[in-house]
Amino acid sequence: MQELVKGVEQHKQEIEMTALKLSPPVAVTAYTIAGHQLSEWLIISTLIYTWLQICLLLRKLWRERQTATVCKRDDEPPKE
Repeated sequence: MQELVKGVEQHKQEIEMTALKLSPPVAVTAYTIAGHQLSEWLIISTLIYTWLQICLLLRKLWRERQTATVCKRDDEPPKE
């Protein structure tokens, strides 16, 4: 039974990876059919990518700051 569950999970992951690999070409094709040029698609995708990178960097910096604050509080000796 466990082998069956593992097989289903592996198959599910393969399907998800295939869908992720196919989504960019499908999106470009749909965008082109809708009447937009490829250059517009590239500009929009670059803006989205840049925005995502900024968000990830801010999230990383925020987490590092929170971790540093927590560590700093733990390192202080108790006040009596």
